[in-house]
Amino acid sequence: MKSFEEIINSGSEACPRSYVLALMDTLNVVSGKWKLPIIASLFRKNTRFKDLKDNVFKITPKMLSKELKELEINGIVNA
Repeated sequence: MKSFEEIINSGSEACPRSYVLALMDTLNVVSGKWKLPIIASLFRKNTRFKDLKDNVFKITPKMLSKELKELEINGIVNA
């Protein structure tokens, strides 16, 4: 399987460089153990910190706070 760098540098017409770069950026923003469960919980209208903590299985308050700050920095959520 080719790496992203190999795909970008191959000059393939099937997958433009801008698409690959956008995908890499997206994966960097939402990667990790907690971000997708947090985002999924937010889609269910859970906007209070305690509700998020209760709905995201086994996340600590410190980790939830850290992940929410990162999501806010990247423009995924707002305070």
